[in-house]
Amino acid sequence: MITATVTRDRTALLRSLAVQGHAEHGPPGADVVCAAVSVLTRTAAAVLTGKPAITAELLAPARGELYLDITCRREGEPYLSVVQDFLLEGLGSVAAEYPECLRLIMRDSRVLTE
Repeated sequence: MITATVTRDRTALLRSLAVQGHAEHGPPGADVVCAAVSVLTRTAAAVLTGKPAITAELLAPARGELYLDITCRREGEPYLSVVQDFLLEGLGSVAAEYPECLRLIMRDSRVLTE
């Protein structure tokens, strides 16, 4: 199973993402759930990288591991909010369709939900 942990700050903006594990929904290299999670997370990281007022650091040290840390100045918040909406909608959709393959955990300064 893949576990995706999203951490948001007090204003509910994305600050980090940790993705770990394998969906095991298909053979390696042909697993649609792994592919979907990879595309969503890597695209979010790619569109944040190099944007003014946003710093996105992506680490993918091994297969089945991805870590994204984000810092953002106030003027970058609207853009980050849109990317966050895209990412969370996509991950939420995959988790709803394949609950046995993806667990989405949301953490923020106010409450922890799973």
